[in-house]
Amino acid sequence: MSISIPGYMERFSKLFKQFGEDLEDSPQKLVIIALVWYSVCKRFCQEAVSWSMPFVQRNRGGNSMKHFAILGYPLGHTQSPQLHQRLAAQRGWEIQYDICQIPPEEFDQKIGELFLLDGFNVTIPYKVRIIDLLDELDQSAKNHGAVNVVKMLPDGRKIGYNTDCIGFVRTMQQHDVALAGRVCVLGAGGVGRMFATECALHGCDVVMAVKAKNIPQAEEIAQHIRTLRPQAQVEVQDIASLHGEFALMINATPCGMYPNMQASPIDPEILKKVETVFDCIYNPEETLLMKQAKEAGCKTVGGMEMLIYQAEAAQDIWAEAE
Repeated sequence: MSISIPGYMERFSKLFKQFGEDLEDSPQKLVIIALVWYSVCKRFCQEAVSWSMPFVQRNRGGNSMKHFAILGYPLGHTQSPQLHQRLAAQRGWEIQYDICQIPPEEFDQKIGELFLLDGFNVTIPYKVRIIDLLDELDQSAKNHGAVNVVKMLPDGRKIGYNTDCIGFVRTMQQHDVALAGRVCVLGAGGVGRMFATECALHGCDVVMAVKAKNIPQAEEIAQHIRTLRPQAQVEVQDIASLHGEFALMINATPCGMYPNMQASPIDPEILKKVETVFDCIYNPEETLLMKQAKEAGCKTVGGMEMLIYQAEAAQDIWAEAE
């Protein structure tokens, strides 16, 4: 989204160059330039108001349609627009739900566009980065140190929530997977942080398996978990040398996600000592990791149900009276 004033600045520049050398000798020319500059400023303000008015109306009740979006990068795999449209229709809502794919190098310049909406979802790689730009965090976001839902209030405040934890727990309950015993979480991004924290809060012994370069990040998460639950058992391992037996293994990396569907985050030999594998990726429905897990005799669960449950919880938040 950008505001442009075709020709006006160029026209002003030419006039300035043409007359600028003898302004003192010709006050009339100075007046002409001043009038042109006034015209430029007026046009700029008109376009600015025209561009922003739809968003102002959405946030201030001028339009019954609510406007939401998903923020992330890349987003070629996302099914959030279709999902939220269906869920909104069940509630009797009329919404617009867009994809806001912002490369990391453009994040600071473009993130302001999202704060003009009624709310938005957050996915890889911004679940942690978004926190510093919010005014308040719900307890769920404070616990997990990650945000996947933002709600805009009429007074302009930006509130962050985490509904991934709700989607995760409901999915495990739906598939009779107990959050107990030794759990391995692959990855230490925003969703990996949530999985590790939620499992620890349920009393699991947690092993975070990450690439060597991400070990400091995983250690920071482990320390955060211990502040929430001092008796928590949290270990960090290099994913290249991952070892041990696990009741549950959770893939919190994008490895295997569309379009890189022939990738798996671990050596499949490890799966022989795992009971259940949960891959939070939902596109494809069955990842290579899940196929390898089935071959190793593991129970497998995909990410689609978690996506649905967390989306339902997000709309519950957006529907709450301010």
